[in-house]
Amino acid sequence: MAFDPRCVAYEGRLQADHRTAEYIGRGNHDADAACFRSRHPVGFCASSRIFYYETRILATLPPSSVPPQRASSALALRPTTDHAIHDQIPPSVQEDLDPEVWNTNLVHHPLLSHEGRAHTMFSQNPRLRHFTRHRTLRPSEKKRFHHQVAVGFIIDEIEQMPHVTTPIGINRTRKPSGNLKKSRKTDGFNEANERAANIDTTSPTIDHRNLGENVNSLAYVGKSGTVLASGHQVLQCERYGAGDVVGCGILWDTHTFFFTCNGTLVGKVAARDVPDLDPFEQIDTRDENECWSDFESDDDDEFNDWTEMKALYPAVSLHGIGECVQGVFEKHAFRFDVQEFETQVHSDRQRLLHIESEQQKTQSVSSKLEEAELTVEDFVQEYLVFHGYEKAYVALKGAQAPRKRPLQSINCVHESKNVVSSVEANCSEFTTISSDGRPLNPVLLETLNFRHHVRELIQCFQTAQALELIQPYGNQLNLQLKDFKTIRFNCHLLCVVDELTRPSMIQARENESKGMKTKTWNPESAIAVARRVFRDDSMPQKHQRHVHGSRLKDDQDIAAVMSLLLYDQRERVPLTWRGQFFLTSAFRESVIDHVNRFLLERTDLVGPQGSSFETFLCRLETLQHECLNHGCHVYPEDPNDLTTEIRKMPCRRASMSSSFEDSSSSLSELEDQVHENDMQA
Repeated sequence: MAFDPRCVAYEGRLQADHRTAEYIGRGNHDADAACFRSRHPVGFCASSRIFYYETRILATLPPSSVPPQRASSALALRPTTDHAIHDQIPPSVQEDLDPEVWNTNLVHHPLLSHEGRAHTMFSQNPRLRHFTRHRTLRPSEKKRFHHQVAVGFIIDEIEQMPHVTTPIGINRTRKPSGNLKKSRKTDGFNEANERAANIDTTSPTIDHRNLGENVNSLAYVGKSGTVLASGHQVLQCERYGAGDVVGCGILWDTHTFFFTCNGTLVGKVAARDVPDLDPFEQIDTRDENECWSDFESDDDDEFNDWTEMKALYPAVSLHGIGECVQGVFEKHAFRFDVQEFETQVHSDRQRLLHIESEQQKTQSVSSKLEEAELTVEDFVQEYLVFHGYEKAYVALKGAQAPRKRPLQSINCVHESKNVVSSVEANCSEFTTISSDGRPLNPVLLETLNFRHHVRELIQCFQTAQALELIQPYGNQLNLQLKDFKTIRFNCHLLCVVDELTRPSMIQARENESKGMKTKTWNPESAIAVARRVFRDDSMPQKHQRHVHGSRLKDDQDIAAVMSLLLYDQRERVPLTWRGQFFLTSAFRESVIDHVNRFLLERTDLVGPQGSSFETFLCRLETLQHECLNHGCHVYPEDPNDLTTEIRKMPCRRASMSSSFEDSSSSLSELEDQVHENDMQA
């Protein structure tokens, strides 16, 4: 690796070895710096996870360019004495002094003698302390750090191929054909013409500012010892000057930059903590011949993706007369022991992993089980809130709160920040709550009371009142008119069933306490309700279009419900009769779920799979099938117990939800079975 001469303008000069760089500009303004960048990006190899290079500071500012020091005489202290007079001589004494004394004899004033208060004055006054320090600064130290040398990295786009012409005239920007001699004859070009045609006309960007001042540059500045990135200080290290050896490197595993001075580590900073720094990739430069074969086998899309990446380039900037540096890229010439540093980094990581594993072992089994139980309970809480079970949610939350407090006080659980399993990533995509007590969606909690009230009305055989509450939401619909009409139709069916069975339910509660059976039935009032509600559904609306198949199924449902009114007692209704389905709790629960989903759609809170718990079960089944395809054992030892239940739970919810799009008559398998028996009879 060496510096690229195309990156420098007239301000810099690169020697023949492409390692030694010097500044030949004037250095009189900010935009005439010489920034040298390496020709190739930083590569990596399988045996090392560290890239490192060093820079030798050969020379900085020559002695002839250093401003001459003040002479050590009494007149050299003239600015200091002026301040001393104004600060120490009383005003009454200053008025009595003759002007000539101020100009000629001030150095002999008693207050300015080197004995007594003059020395104490210099140590106490902050303004005069600056002059004293500046005067007593060693000339050699001042000359050593009076330079503008900075070393570091530049992040830049990768060239399509290294534009290098070999002695035989082969342009490496082209993919090798495998038979160069034959291609020259067929093209009609000789060696000289091909070399002239393959001259590189493009050059990288020339930077005229110091390293670390522009975006996507990181610099270790020797004058101040700071690490700059885009003009911002990110780290403070030691200063360096002529004769020092400065090193810069990066740990590929963690993308951490580190800096050395004279073989000693002086600072580290992570790439994520550096402002205005674009992400960069690791470019494999192990063997150029392997790269050519890889590019021959890859298609054009992969080649274009490779050229759009950004890589890391070692760089150094000079901005002072006489500054000269030399880059060192060979491991055997490094002053810093890279192998020992890599071993130390590896041992530190192993030690941290060992500490983490020991902490995880000390965690008790009971806390793990309790944490798993709380995770399941969080899923159940979200399920209850989603479906409007307010009372059950409040009861579960009250029972879970005392157990969460002691669990949060245990600090034995340490999660890894860099490694996340694919199963956890898939589950977090469909989960709205977590086991650490993350709050639910506030809109879900705000509408919980209203949705719970609607659910209670339908369950208590007061569907007509529930329909009045949700009617305003249906009047505001534009795109979901068909969905609301299906809900209203099923609610009308429940209104007839409520009027038919409500007296029996009221009396059933009274007789249940007495241990008696209820045999009442009220078909007369149900007929009156049916006339009212079905007459409204049968009236044609403006711009209303009915599909023949959907209307036919609605008529069949109405006929099935009205057929129940032919019997004076419920016990006389045949079990195989189609109308029995509308008397079951399954039909009532399906209507409640459909109404709840409709209310959530008004607030954009419902997804295609329902609650997170139901979505998790559906995704879990898919994940189990994928694991089985790869030969993984994911089911419990007795699959007939737990696996069957897991498969049935999401399917039941999905079947009831999708059935409302066509008709309420096909909501479950029970209706189909009853209908088949009716047709056979």
